[in-house]
Amino acid sequence: MEVKCVSGNQVVKNSFWKLCESIGVQVILLIVTLVLARIIGPEEYGLIALVLVSINFVNLFVTSSLSTYLIYITNIRKQDFFTCLVINILIALLLVIVLYFVAPAIADFYGSEKLVDLIRAMSITVLFTSLSSVYNAYAVKMSQHKRLFIRNMISIPISGAIALIMALTGFGIWSLITQQIIYNVLLAVIIVLTIKIDIDGSWSLDCKVFKPMFAYGGATLLTTFIAFVSDNINDLFIGKKIDAINLGYYNRGNAFPGVIANVLNNLAISVFFPAFSSYKNDNSDLKVKFRKSTMVLYYVCFPIFMGLSVCSEAFVNSILTDKWVGAIPVIQLTCLYYCAMPFLQISSQVFLAIGKLKIRAVGEVVKMVLTIIFLFSFIDYGITAIAVSRVILAFLMVLFSCTISYYYIRYSLSRK
Repeated sequence: MEVKCVSGNQVVKNSFWKLCESIGVQVILLIVTLVLARIIGPEEYGLIALVLVSINFVNLFVTSSLSTYLIYITNIRKQDFFTCLVINILIALLLVIVLYFVAPAIADFYGSEKLVDLIRAMSITVLFTSLSSVYNAYAVKMSQHKRLFIRNMISIPISGAIALIMALTGFGIWSLITQQIIYNVLLAVIIVLTIKIDIDGSWSLDCKVFKPMFAYGGATLLTTFIAFVSDNINDLFIGKKIDAINLGYYNRGNAFPGVIANVLNNLAISVFFPAFSSYKNDNSDLKVKFRKSTMVLYYVCFPIFMGLSVCSEAFVNSILTDKWVGAIPVIQLTCLYYCAMPFLQISSQVFLAIGKLKIRAVGEVVKMVLTIIFLFSFIDYGITAIAVSRVILAFLMVLFSCTISYYYIRYSLSRK
């Protein structure tokens, strides 16, 4: 089945539902997080951050590889969908087994035996993520964003309510683990029940799809892996070299501005990537879409980030209580860091859409190298210094992306 170019009206419609989904999810998560942060301390949040780094790393192999191929291809068949689904689940099974056996080594690295049971319990989510990621890719490809919105509006409140009840009854960090497990199970179950695979073909494995699927999926996985290292290496070394309490401050300090950034990221991947893909053979129209998308995101995001940065001290003291004051400078600096994200996210999706995966990979390698250099240069000065280094990194990456965008598609920020 050939999917037609995404029209301007369809982009607006998709953006509306994706924006509703992202805002709804992040608002509910923010409310849950604010309440839990008053009950659970920085140390517990530091531990859950380490667990999530391990689980999210494993999830890269089932969310950022094969399923992206379904969005990229023009003609999608049931054979493509079924082949991707079966392989993704098999990969997930293998990864769960690996996580079970490496959990003690991860716990030894951070000197916390609690991590063994936490990581093993969370590993079950990888299976459900592998299933939902393929269905999610199909839904994005077919512009079924309304159904994805409904799915999240059911899953988030239920899992959040259970986590709050558990936290209030003394389960501590296990309330956060349970929230993640229930959320991922509900996502998988609801999407399978509500998304109908209505395309041509048969429910069979197609060996001919393996080569292009793994070629494209492998390339996207590589760039996503590099981006993951860049985004999470700070958490890894703060938890190791400093302590879990400071990691809790740093993690939550990133999390609140991250609510807005996650909306932006989800919008870029789920709406702009399919839209840009449909214009990948028309460079002039692609540049127009590139510019308009970037401008819209900045009009929305910049005032919000600046407002949160200014109000961060009052926000923490009045809502999170004074046990979280250590997160205030991190929130302020992270808001500045995320001011660079709209352009970086959109440009990344443009290069992914036109198949310039090597260019996208080069950008991620540059970001990773700079992140590592800044981390080891600033880590001895504490988490505030690390947050400063991220601001410097973000604006260096904007300069790099501007240069690359002009060289390959003749896109310039100043061009009318």
